[in-house]
Amino acid sequence: MSDTISRKDFLRSGWRQLFKPSDDGPEKKVPPPPPFLRPPGALPEAEFLETCEHCGECVEACHQDSIHVMPEALGEPMAGTPAIFPQIRPCFLCTDVPCVPVCPTGALQPIAVADIRLGTAVVDLNLCIAAKGETCDACVPACPFPGTAIRIDTTLSIPLVDPVHCTGCGMCVTACVAKPGAITIFPFEQVQV
Repeated sequence: MSDTISRKDFLRSGWRQLFKPSDDGPEKKVPPPPPFLRPPGALPEAEFLETCEHCGECVEACHQDSIHVMPEALGEPMAGTPAIFPQIRPCFLCTDVPCVPVCPTGALQPIAVADIRLGTAVVDLNLCIAAKGETCDACVPACPFPGTAIRIDTTLSIPLVDPVHCTGCGMCVTACVAKPGAITIFPFEQVQV
């Protein structure tokens, strides 16, 4: 038996850790999901939940392993719906957006890559290495739109996110070297811009 683990299995096990029930107290409770995003082209959340049939086609079509199925433990209406957890694996903004055309219900609508907006990056300056005075710009070159969606402010030496240009892909999240990470992607409904 091999001791190696495939990338896909590694990503899935990491995702499962986010939903690992707490061992505190007599009842095991499922924690609320961490900030998650819907796949590109998703309808607004309430409409998405009514339209998505939990078929998993978009999960299978994502050749980057960025889309996961929400676990059954979350119950209805969340269980079985597709989600992206940028702290595990970002959306790579595939030029052909393969997750969208396979959606049989229209929960994911056709969208051009240039129009994808999954959410907005928010930098926690209490965790950011650059904000603490150390030299760091790891988030900027990781961004598909460096200097536009995220840049280092030359006066303050901190990362600034432009919510108008940020796609919410999460590439900056996985590039962040702070422990714990200083960048979180929030769906637009959760961000006060």
